[in-house]
Amino acid sequence: MTHASTDSQYNKESLQKYFDSQHDWNTSLMKYCKRCRVVSAGTTHTVFEFDITKDVVDEGGYVARGTVVTIMDSLMSITVWGSHIQKRNYTAVTSDFSSTFMDNAKLGDTLVFVNDTVKMSDFKGFFKSEVYRKSDNALIATGKQTLILKIKGFYSLFNDTKVVYAEPGRMKFEFLVTDKVLNGIGILHGGCTATLVDVLLLMVGWKPSDTTRRQGGVTVDMTIAYMNTANPGDILIINCEELRLGKTLSFCRGEVYRKSDGAIVAAAQQTYAISPEQKSKL
Repeated sequence: MTHASTDSQYNKESLQKYFDSQHDWNTSLMKYCKRCRVVSAGTTHTVFEFDITKDVVDEGGYVARGTVVTIMDSLMSITVWGSHIQKRNYTAVTSDFSSTFMDNAKLGDTLVFVNDTVKMSDFKGFFKSEVYRKSDNALIATGKQTLILKIKGFYSLFNDTKVVYAEPGRMKFEFLVTDKVLNGIGILHGGCTATLVDVLLLMVGWKPSDTTRRQGGVTVDMTIAYMNTANPGDILIINCEELRLGKTLSFCRGEVYRKSDGAIVAAAQQTYAISPEQKSKL
């Protein structure tokens, strides 16, 4: 219990320090978040307070709903960062957001934003938020948000990848060739192509309807043949197919085309070993 309390206090202080240090927020819509006070901060749960002032009320003296939505949208995504906000290895973009208003708040009121992480996957985050009037705990609004996580570092390669089509066992992707994935002579690096095919073939086992996927594992064999090159600005089509799925192995193949002329850039086959399901020791 002591550790939990200490960690929560550390998260709260770290998050507040981060907010206070973001001076560039003063000139953007994030200025409203900068005015929020961190009440509590855990790894999946955060609470903030925001005081309603003259600059955020409408002609009737009530808080503008656009302001509430702006704050809600930003604070939900911050929930997942926790105390490691400055060390996070991704950026995030809202892909879906919905809100419902039940009541109003007026000038001088304090709003309490309660945010929770519902579910996280490798590339998506799902969050919910409830906004209360502090004086009487009346529910003002609720919100739901889906975030697309854009990974930095090694997996930043997939920020330029788009899902075109997905069904169980078959997926199609598009990839934009940029300057950052070229080799020394100015064409697409073969290592980039291999990485794309290796990782995207693993995704064939994902269920496109939700964020679940098959259990973890590792590539044990992959062969790739290169037929053509790709230049900066080219869009590549990557077709992925799961040929056979057993209890311990998955067999897949992938083909990479230039979208402009249909020329085959590379073809690959992959064998993927599926990790045994972990059993609870409880």
